[in-house]
Amino acid sequence: MISEIKSSAHRVSKMAAVQCESKDDDSESDLSKSPVFSSKTVEAIEEHDNTGLPLQSSWTFWLDKAISGTTAEEYKANLKKIYTVNTVQSFWAVFNNIPNAAEIQVRYSYHLMRDGRYPIWEEPINQKGGTWRLKCHKIDTAKIWQEVVLAAIGEQFAECVAEGDEVCGVTVSIRDREDLIQIWNVNAALASKATILQRVHVLLPEVNFLTEFYKAHQSHHAYGRC
Repeated sequence: MISEIKSSAHRVSKMAAVQCESKDDDSESDLSKSPVFSSKTVEAIEEHDNTGLPLQSSWTFWLDKAISGTTAEEYKANLKKIYTVNTVQSFWAVFNNIPNAAEIQVRYSYHLMRDGRYPIWEEPINQKGGTWRLKCHKIDTAKIWQEVVLAAIGEQFAECVAEGDEVCGVTVSIRDREDLIQIWNVNAALASKATILQRVHVLLPEVNFLTEFYKAHQSHHAYGRC
């Protein structure tokens, strides 16, 4: 699957650049709302979803801005859904037509979540999970983000988690000095049996991560904030 995903990038990116133009010409500098695709863009993505190579799961792109002190419900209300993709081609049609991770502003995050789930710790479907967290230099952020999302949708992480566990999302968060990559799983109790970080190093052997560790959602001081 992953080789087919990467080989399709060159074919889809040229077509997507012509067919998938955002209505919002300032989307790279103004992310107060998620990118708004033109009707032509939506038609192209839908065509890719109907005729492309199916992914094993649907995946949804989300955008948010970190605001301290918000409740889980406030955070959920402020989340911006970009698009749900179901095929390799529709993934690239969306990925190639939103600002890349190196272009979004400080305090913003992109999430790519399995089956339309929200990127919220307190959601029932996420509560027992956690994330592998990797801090990186900004010069590496876009490259890491692309490799991690391709590994996620290509199910490369499936063989790196214990039976009964699953990678259910990936996040890139842009911060003042270093950026943060997160890989979500559904069962924190099984995280110690996983080899996710080893796989990331195989995918990105030239990248020197500043920090890497696992954190269960429920261990965050802000978990269940109200």
